[in-house]
Amino acid sequence: MVFRTGFQKLAELFIVNFPRLNMIVIEKGAMPALQMLDIAECMELKQLPDGIERLTRLQELYFECVPNTLIEGIRTKGSSDHSKVKHVSDIVYLCETDSGWSSERL
Repeated sequence: MVFRTGFQKLAELFIVNFPRLNMIVIEKGAMPALQMLDIAECMELKQLPDGIERLTRLQELYFECVPNTLIEGIRTKGSSDHSKVKHVSDIVYLCETDSGWSSERL
């Protein structure tokens, strides 16, 4: 999935239930006003969206039902993934467990 220039006023984006999605690319100039991004049920997405650091107004980032490899890259302080989202004030990982839903702030 590639986001090129456009969506100039888009503030919120939900990417949900793309079971075969394995890559998201955000090109320079795409979605400059985006403040919230929610990625859910994308189990083949094993890395952060390429170019997420270009979303300078992004304040909230939610991950639900995504691979652990994606989340581990954000958790690891000093990693390239962690540095790509350091400007985001609220990053939340939600996952379903045997006892219900679990929430973690990253």
